[in-house]
Amino acid sequence: MMAFPPQSPSAQDSMGLWASGLSIASSLGYRDANEASWSQLVQSVERMVDSTELAVLVDGDGGFGNSTMLACSHANFVRLARRVSRLRTAAFRS
Repeated sequence: MMAFPPQSPSAQDSMGLWASGLSIASSLGYRDANEASWSQLVQSVERMVDSTELAVLVDGDGGFGNSTMLACSHANFVRLARRVSRLRTAAFRS
């Protein structure tokens, strides 16, 4: 997880956290190779959201286990996006 700085002094209220796939995978002891499961990704994001008032931007290209087929599945991406949006995340990107 990395904090991203405001783009200008007038954007002090725009501080937030980047829930990167690499950071989440590393914190779970995995390589950055889609080895973390969907539920592990969601739990990690949930812990981040629960522990800060800052906005959380979620990296949505992981959380599909070690399967290239699932990583490419639109339905699974939509499912993950819906789930993390319920966690009060600020944004979700693939």
